[in-house]
Amino acid sequence: MMNISVYASAISPRLQYVLDFIFRTGFDTGYTLTTDKDAFLNADGMKINYSTDYHARHINIKCSGLLDRVGDTSRHGHPFHDLEFPGLQLLFKENKLKADILVWIFLLLSRAEEYGANVRRDDHGRFVADQSILARHDLLEYPVVDQWIRQLREFIARFYNRNLRCPSTFRSISTIDVDHISAFRHKSVFRNALGMARDILRLRIVKVVDRMGFRQDPYDTFRDLLDINEKLGHVPVFFLLTLLRQGPYDRNIPAEHPAFSKLVNALTPRADIGLHPSYRAFNSESATSAEKKMLERISPKEITKSRQHYIRLSLPRTYRILNRLGIEEDYSMGYPDRLGFRAGTAHPFHWYDLEMDKVTSLLLVPFQVMDVTMKKHMALRPDEAIAVGKDIIDRVRDVSATFCLLWHNSSFYDQEGWMGWLAVYEELLYYAKS
Repeated sequence: MMNISVYASAISPRLQYVLDFIFRTGFDTGYTLTTDKDAFLNADGMKINYSTDYHARHINIKCSGLLDRVGDTSRHGHPFHDLEFPGLQLLFKENKLKADILVWIFLLLSRAEEYGANVRRDDHGRFVADQSILARHDLLEYPVVDQWIRQLREFIARFYNRNLRCPSTFRSISTIDVDHISAFRHKSVFRNALGMARDILRLRIVKVVDRMGFRQDPYDTFRDLLDINEKLGHVPVFFLLTLLRQGPYDRNIPAEHPAFSKLVNALTPRADIGLHPSYRAFNSESATSAEKKMLERISPKEITKSRQHYIRLSLPRTYRILNRLGIEEDYSMGYPDRLGFRAGTAHPFHWYDLEMDKVTSLLLVPFQVMDVTMKKHMALRPDEAIAVGKDIIDRVRDVSATFCLLWHNSSFYDQEGWMGWLAVYEELLYYAKS
């Protein structure tokens, strides 16, 4: 395997984290990082100089020094406004790269902008997408980190007249959040009676009939979802809201209900099962742990995957809890109200704990497209959603990364405005596989 020598005046965990990500996702070479200038200059092969010095015969990325900061997590400490943003297209001059993209890659992957008491959050305690650096530059729907890495690889290949390739390949992941196992079945008589009275008053005759149980429950789409995914060679991941106690935002049937166990056992042979920590369990290690243990008592498989209900993230606490509880993969890295790339990448990456200043074992798998985002927040028609979703898929495919689709089992019920969205789901999955 070819090797690229990288010189830096100082080595920090943050610099190593960024270089590991760059070379794992974007280069079919290894790399050697050194602070020994003589060894660097005397080495053979391709070289990257990451310092304030200039070397005429090598690739130069001018170091801003920001990766040397330790334990600095405030917005003030990360100068998003003072540090020049590279934009989508990197500017190269001869053998020099104008922007310190290593710092920007670190800031985006570590989600540094989401730390601090001054961060604006919505009513659910979530970081607001519109305040992100990518949204402000109108680049949220582009995998900018992956595109920067590709441009860097192509620049180095041209400069050294070498054939460098991307080691990763495009793939797609199908995920389904189960906030409600059923719309009407298994609900209390009181809840159904209230709902039926409301539907009668509003002349929702079809919904009244559905409540009476003469047809299959409209949220019971699991067999269809399994069949669609199996046909495409997907092993979908179902994230189950495992409730020990119900609440205003936690309205699934309790996990102790026999129907919940029946669903878990039906899904397990054909899908992966993940935890969907409840709204109430947000940032509570004891509550999240209790829900995980309950799901593991029901599931024949160990639970190692998770996605936050309502995409509620608060760094670093949320991820520290998941990491301590043995979750290996989290699928919450995306926005509830915007499509695109929250961390600027479509590649899975390990979470970096800024306050502890170390990389963790928790793998973050970003999602880019969610059903509710397109219908509720963007008010798209089904045909518009297909077009927008395909654009995102094309951008992920272009950088040989991972497209992750987030859907809900409840997002097909015509009487709740989802007419035509089954076609959206199928078309996006087929397109990602084509």
